[in-house]
Amino acid sequence: MKSYIKTRTVQSIIRDIKKGKIILDTGIQRNQDQWDRKKKSLLILSAIQEIIIPGIFAKETMNKKNEIIWEILDGKQRVSILTAYLNDEFKLDKSYADEYANKKFSELDEDTQNTIKNTEIVINIYQDISEQETEDIFCRLNNGQQLSNDNLYRAHMGADLRKFVDEARNKPFMEKVNFTKGQLRKSEDQGVILAALALISDEAVNDLSKKSIIQFIDDFKQNFDSELCDKILEALDLLDEMIPDKHKNLKKVSLPMIIANAALCLEDDTKQKSYGDNLNTFLDDYENREEYLEFCKTSTASSQNVTKRNLYFYNMIEQ
Repeated sequence: MKSYIKTRTVQSIIRDIKKGKIILDTGIQRNQDQWDRKKKSLLILSAIQEIIIPGIFAKETMNKKNEIIWEILDGKQRVSILTAYLNDEFKLDKSYADEYANKKFSELDEDTQNTIKNTEIVINIYQDISEQETEDIFCRLNNGQQLSNDNLYRAHMGADLRKFVDEARNKPFMEKVNFTKGQLRKSEDQGVILAALALISDEAVNDLSKKSIIQFIDDFKQNFDSELCDKILEALDLLDEMIPDKHKNLKKVSLPMIIANAALCLEDDTKQKSYGDNLNTFLDDYENREEYLEFCKTSTASSQNVTKRNLYFYNMIEQ
């Protein structure tokens, strides 16, 4: 492993992002837009006041044209926010000094605009690193930071598992799930997919705690099973047929079990009919399912409650 350092201005970084020479969406990184407007505004204010902005970390690779590109490992939020502000995508928070409050980039005076564009950021670049080394570096860079469970999972997944999870979370059925904005911002939809995969795998998954899911990810990526992943993708397509519209009672706590049991029906039309009918009845009558709701009140990731919820949906197949 080798590394070196480059110092670039915000303007040149944004220019290289547009040219594809700097890549923000590297797979291992969190989604953009993780910060609220106050935090975004404070970053912009740091640039205006010429306060040093923390450096970013990148992995050097080659694109299909054999050109050197940098894939961002840490610092995506900072770079994407600077880019968004220069593109007039948000205003600075009103709580800051009147001189800048509620102003987009185009509304700042020219000197202030140039100060932001010419702000220098240190880029720490790693060369010749493997996928595993990339994951290790990302985890070390974020050690002590408040990454959500699902963003931590992403750091462990590996390329094949990340590709599958992204394909699954973009299936039409996932649009019908009642995820909150906060859950989607934290990428909790990908945790659902991983939990469903864990439930139908042969790996010994006793619960859906963070520790167990990370252990499952580390084991599964070493012996990646594409057929098992295909079952989850097919199950999501089947559920899209079974459930016609977005439903308020399609909630995260039940979703891994709903998907896992749909995967058990793929080869049997009779089981599909039974499961689909019972599942829709369950969703419409969710508030009255007192026995099931007992498994959702506390310790939802515990082995006992996960097993009981999973069995509850399994029984719908044979009814």
